[in-house]
Amino acid sequence: MQADEIELLLECLRKSSQHLGNPMLLPLFLIELKVHYFAVLLEKRAEGIENIEYMTGMRHGFSSNPRRNTVSDEDREKLRKELDFDPITQKLTGVTGTLSFCDMTFASSLRALELISALRRRISANVDQHREDIDAETQRALDRRTAYVRELIVGAQAHGAVLSARTRAQVQTVYSMIGQKDNKLNIETAAASQKIAEISLRHNSAMKDMAEDSKNVAILTRKDSTDMRIIAVVTLMFLPGTFMATLFSSGFFNFLPDRSSQVVSKWIWLYFTLTGTTTLIVFLAWYQFSKHQNKAMLTMIRGNKETSPFESEQIQYDKDIHYTLSATS
Repeated sequence: MQADEIELLLECLRKSSQHLGNPMLLPLFLIELKVHYFAVLLEKRAEGIENIEYMTGMRHGFSSNPRRNTVSDEDREKLRKELDFDPITQKLTGVTGTLSFCDMTFASSLRALELISALRRRISANVDQHREDIDAETQRALDRRTAYVRELIVGAQAHGAVLSARTRAQVQTVYSMIGQKDNKLNIETAAASQKIAEISLRHNSAMKDMAEDSKNVAILTRKDSTDMRIIAVVTLMFLPGTFMATLFSSGFFNFLPDRSSQVVSKWIWLYFTLTGTTTLIVFLAWYQFSKHQNKAMLTMIRGNKETSPFESEQIQYDKDIHYTLSATS
C-alpha cells in the first residue's frame, strides 16, 4: 500500500471507532480501498480510450470536450493522414492489459467480499444474546458497507466490460485504417511504377530510334568509305601509267630514228616494265601504310574498350580489300 492509502485507511478506522470491535471491519475497508483504486484507474483509462477514439475519428461530435467538436472535417482528415499508429497500438495494448487486470481484481474482490459475509454470519451465530444486542448497530453498518462495496464492484465490472468492448472496437478500427493506408500507399506506388514504366518505354523507343539512325549512318559511312577506296584503287592503277606516258612523251627521250615507218617503237616493253613496276611499288607502299594505320587504330580502340563487332567487320573488310589488291597486282 502507498502512504496516502495507509493514511486514508487510518482515517476510515478513526471515523468508525465505534465499530472496531467487529473483526471484519478492517478486511472490508481494505477491499473497498482496493476496488476504489481500480475504479478510479478505469476512469483514467476511459479518458485515454476517448482520446484514441478522437484521434481515429470515431468520436467526433460526441466528445465531452467542446473544443473537439468544433474541428472541421478537413482538419480532421488532415490529422488522420498524419496519424502515427505505433503509439496508438502501444496504448491499446496497454489498455487491454490494464482492463484484464482490473476485471481479475474485481472478480477476486467480489469473492473476498462473499467470504467476509460468510465469516460474519458464522461469527454472528456464535455470539450470545447480550453480545448480539450490542453488535446490532455494527452489523447493520457493516451490511450497508458490504452492499455498497458489492454494488461498487458490480458497477466497476460493467464499466470495465464497456471499456473492453470500446478497446476491441478501436483495435479493429486501427487495423482497418492501417490496411487502408497500406492499400493507398500500394496504389500510389503502382501509379508511380506505371509512370516510370511509361518513361522507360519512351526512353527505350528513343534509344531504338537512335540505334537505327546510328546503324543507317554507319551503313552510309561504310558505303562512302568503300566508294573512296574504289576511287583510290582506280587512281593508283592508272596514275603510274599516266606518269610514264607523260614522261616518255616529253622531249627528253627519242626512241625512233628520224626516218622510220614503225607505228610502235621497239622500246614499248620498257614502258610496260616501268609502269608495272611503279604500279606494284605504289600498291605495296599504300598497303603497308594502311596496315600500319589499322594496327595503330586497333591498339587505340582496345586500350579504351573491347572492339565492337562493327569495327571488327570493318577492319576485316579493309584487310580483304588489301589482300585482293595485292593479288591483283
